[in-house]
Amino acid sequence: MRRVRKSYGDLLVLDDLDLQVPPSQKLALIGPSGSGKSTILRILMTLERVDSGQVLIDGQAVWERDHRGRQVPAGSRRLREIRSKVGMVFQQFNLFPHMTVLKNLTVAPMRVLRLSRDTARERALALLEKVGLLDKIDSYPAQLSGGQKQRVAIARALAMQPRIMLFDEVTSALDPELVGEVLQVLEMLAQESDITMLIVTHHMGFAQDIADRVVFLDRGRIVEDAAPGIIFSQPRKARTRKFLGSILAAR
Repeated sequence: MRRVRKSYGDLLVLDDLDLQVPPSQKLALIGPSGSGKSTILRILMTLERVDSGQVLIDGQAVWERDHRGRQVPAGSRRLREIRSKVGMVFQQFNLFPHMTVLKNLTVAPMRVLRLSRDTARERALALLEKVGLLDKIDSYPAQLSGGQKQRVAIARALAMQPRIMLFDEVTSALDPELVGEVLQVLEMLAQESDITMLIVTHHMGFAQDIADRVVFLDRGRIVEDAAPGIIFSQPRKARTRKFLGSILAAR
């Protein structure tokens, strides 16, 4: 992202943001509510349009300028190619309620990637085993706990074999006792895969354990960008120290 600006009406959400993430890096995005963390992910997923600046994924521009100088989406063919590289897991699971767990995992690989039914099923079963839900293949989302739904959502995103995974506060809608099972899956994914991961989280201990790099945002700007050991033990900026102090005080 190069000098990216994004506003909602009079509210400036991203303020000339510069952010580069190398392949395979595990990046945690932290900061107060409204600092622009989730907006970054939504822009990368092509769900939001930028007002100005450049967004490139694997060297390909997501947005272009038309002849009037306005930001417009890249052509549909390029967008399809870009989207095939990126998976996102949302706060609210977004599973298809009328489909079984197995169907939730196989429908997109069959329709979008043109996998055969057997190949899509084989991939889905391997992923469900990885997230500990192989026994839920015939269940519907309404029959699952929140933690189970989120693990299915993670497996569904992985079924498309993306190169980049975006996680937007994936535990915020869960009861506290269910948070651990989802964080365990993310930690396993970080340790066992070379997928590039961008994780918006308010779990500071989790960010410290999983991330190669932590970016602290406030008011649409990067305040501090460093390794977890620096951010959480020796933050250089007063704003970072104040934010982390408020998090600790709230526990």
